[in-house]
Amino acid sequence: MFAIKAGTRFKNFRSLERIFATLKNRSRTISELGNSKSVIKVNDTDDEAKITHEDAEEAAISIEKIARNKLSKTTKTTNSIKSIKIIDNSLPVLSYKDDEKYKIKYISDDREANELIGMNRSKLFGFDIEWRVFPKPPSPVSLLQLCDASTIFLFHVARMQRFPRYLQELMENPMILKFGPNICADGKKLFRDYDIQCKSLVELGSLGIQVKKDGFITQRKVQSLRTLVEVLLEKQIIKDQKIQKSNWDCCWLSKPQIDYAANDATYLLAERIFALQSEQIALDPSISYAIDLCDIDQETTKVRRFAMKIII
Repeated sequence: MFAIKAGTRFKNFRSLERIFATLKNRSRTISELGNSKSVIKVNDTDDEAKITHEDAEEAAISIEKIARNKLSKTTKTTNSIKSIKIIDNSLPVLSYKDDEKYKIKYISDDREANELIGMNRSKLFGFDIEWRVFPKPPSPVSLLQLCDASTIFLFHVARMQRFPRYLQELMENPMILKFGPNICADGKKLFRDYDIQCKSLVELGSLGIQVKKDGFITQRKVQSLRTLVEVLLEKQIIKDQKIQKSNWDCCWLSKPQIDYAANDATYLLAERIFALQSEQIALDPSISYAIDLCDIDQETTKVRRFAMKIII
């Protein structure tokens, strides 16, 4: 037999659990007990516990507080783990092939590249790059993708005699905006590989948060392309890592490589963001948006911030 005296402080969680479980197994509840001096006799396996009404209440309250605290911590941890990577496989798959307006231009000659860029008057481009990662060391930029309202340009610079002069001028032109996820890192790689000082690079994640504040798990400016597509376009994008890590320096890109590079979606995302801006401004004319323009200058990133509204 063991007895717990009135006023005893319960510090051992297992002891509290045992007492609480014992009390719950009885047909009578605590509220049916007599005065504070009454004693409950409980048969618990081989032992008989004597617990006063006050002790029982204190034990129950302590257990409830501890349990709630543990449950709260467990829930927060579980939610944190779940929020690391959420992929909605029920969403339709994004493909450039679904939109008939897009044409693909694959260019492996610098003279042809200069000719095409010289005829283009677009002021907004989706931008991305690919390069061979393995075997190490990684190669210079192999493929540069630009996308405007109607054409996806795939410049296979690894196969060109020189980096196209007009393409360099486009990338360094501060009046032409280039959009992409983690775009400043891509700009720095272009500088390291070809000494190109990109101007007016726009981080899509930063713009996306402005128009869909509640749509992103985190509020960091850099968001993955997959997350941006899910939140802003309500679709899923398939990016095969085997293709991503394939040889982009080869003489001719394979069909899967071309499909992978063309399915970039950066221009579609920019288009969607500006459409949402227009809708929100129409509802509330006092709303204004600011765009951070990143310039790559000798391996450093300079940011110019100004308010503007662009309608594609």
